[in-house]
Amino acid sequence: MWLIIISISSFFIGLVSFRLSFSKRVRIDICVPIVLTILIVVLPGLINRDKYELVWRLMSVVPALFCGISSAFLSEIPIALVSKYRRSKRGRAKRLD
Repeated sequence: MWLIIISISSFFIGLVSFRLSFSKRVRIDICVPIVLTILIVVLPGLINRDKYELVWRLMSVVPALFCGISSAFLSEIPIALVSKYRRSKRGRAKRLD
């Protein structure tokens, strides 16, 4: 369940950051899944007294980061499509003038 939460949250936060520059979006696409993984996976495992639960949570950090970062970068596809559509729409308006 937490893997789905991290992936969807990373995707939507990546979409919300569409007005920022590309370098800031890349920074957000990398940092948000790391922070979400720490908050959702690592911290509850550290609070829990069960050692097996902690081991399973620590083993799941790598898949969580991979899914979060990949879904955050997948949010760049709709951003690129929308910006390309806007540029082509502006180009058509200039040609009509």
